[in-house]
Amino acid sequence: MPTGDEGRANERRARGEAWRIQSETSSEAPEELRRLVHQLRVHQVELDLQNQELIRLNHEAEAAKRLYSDLYDFAPVGYFTLDGAGTILRCNHRGAALLGAPRALVEGCCFAHSFGMSSRERLVALMEQARGSGGATCPLELVLPGGGVRHVQVEVSWLVEDDHYRVAVMDTEERWAAEEARRELVEQLQAALKKVEILSGMLPMCAWCKKIQDGRGHWRRMEDYLALYTGTIVTHGMCPDCRREFFPGPSTGE
Repeated sequence: MPTGDEGRANERRARGEAWRIQSETSSEAPEELRRLVHQLRVHQVELDLQNQELIRLNHEAEAAKRLYSDLYDFAPVGYFTLDGAGTILRCNHRGAALLGAPRALVEGCCFAHSFGMSSRERLVALMEQARGSGGATCPLELVLPGGGVRHVQVEVSWLVEDDHYRVAVMDTEERWAAEEARRELVEQLQAALKKVEILSGMLPMCAWCKKIQDGRGHWRRMEDYLALYTGTIVTHGMCPDCRREFFPGPSTGE
């Protein structure tokens, strides 16, 4: 590929060639003929320089194309190019891995068929939204070939000039699992706080049957109430005072 020094060298050669052309033109030839020959040779030099410049630009374009192909094919995000009907025209390595199939099998398939029914409906709506606004994104669930689902974030862009969709699919399974664990922990903490609030206040208890009224207005046996709100299992026995009251007489347990 010619450098800046090579470009200056080409200019010097062009000037030298023009001087040589002028010096080699016979002084005995008619003036008009000499002028035409000179112009033709100068034009030839200009064409040679233009040809070298075109070769340089072609090399740069090929290098840029290879760079784009590498960035597309080996990106950590799944990229898909879809036609207007949603058929996969092209995908990169990460996209094929997310769908669980080789690129040769993925290309030519319907992109929506990789999702469950609920996610498929949202994907169709997402693509329609992208046509109107140029781009849209939402979380969806990919159906894996071996069963199960994978949580992903799908971003759809509509390329008006190409009449194609450009889709980016980002794997959010780890983030989704972390959010689920956080949500479960929050629910557990809220339930524990509710139990603390219930047990820390006054308990409405029936003076006759000893049932306790919970926060929903239901009357429960004390054993059931403690088991429900604290997890405590109540066992039944008889204290010495009740034994003497209900079973008077000699006692062998004291």
